[in-house]
Amino acid sequence: MRLGRSSRWMGAVALLAVVSSGCSESGDIGFPCVLVRSDGDGGVVPITNGELQPNTDIVSFGSFECEDFTCVRHRYAQIVGEPNAPANGVCSRDCTAGDTRGCVALHPEASEDDGPFTCRSLVLDEETLTLLCSQPNPPPICGSTAQSNYCAQGATRPDAKDLSADAGT
Repeated sequence: MRLGRSSRWMGAVALLAVVSSGCSESGDIGFPCVLVRSDGDGGVVPITNGELQPNTDIVSFGSFECEDFTCVRHRYAQIVGEPNAPANGVCSRDCTAGDTRGCVALHPEASEDDGPFTCRSLVLDEETLTLLCSQPNPPPICGSTAQSNYCAQGATRPDAKDLSADAGT
């Protein structure tokens, strides 16, 4: 069966509508993902809950659930689940320090229960990263797009009480 010119044109318009409706300014920030690490052979394997360290930010590159392949877990996230189960995080992207608009979690599954997403250093601060990457034989993190800032929660403890209202005048 051959499609007429108008049928093909309508199909193209429908495909364009589906593709463009899935895009947003901030992508998939906040969408649940599985943290991964290199398997040593060019692939990735899940990081398990047993490998997590409390009070540690994690940036994981290669997560297939994320459009930028970057999955993060903030330092105050509770470790939940069996030790051998895959550890979870949320999709993120790199950002520019001081950017207040680029880390808005627009994805419907994003939760701000642990506070808002902010642009902050998760790997190394900019000075340390620059120094490290300027050395002979820099580590793989340096690549062509070395970055230390990512959209993440956990800038402050989510359970911290705001004492500013209790301060005397």
